[in-house]
Amino acid sequence: MAGSSPDATVVTDGGVTLIGAADLPSTMAPAASTAYSRNIVAVLEHLVVDGELAIDLTDEITSAMVVTHAGAARLPNGGTR
Repeated sequence: MAGSSPDATVVTDGGVTLIGAADLPSTMAPAASTAYSRNIVAVLEHLVVDGELAIDLTDEITSAMVVTHAGAARLPNGGTR
């Protein structure tokens, strides 16, 4: 970004803080990976009840994730084709 310098924090005359992260792409991957893994764990905790997979199509979250069920494609509104 114009006005920033690698590994330096600059405050402009207008009071805007520019943070020059030299290795931003390498710091993004761990954060994205952590966020993704937390989301996967949350989904699995939602779908597993007493150690068993529990597909409850009346549950709003589960219903929105299930694309096919019992051999039929499900529509976004929960119906089947």
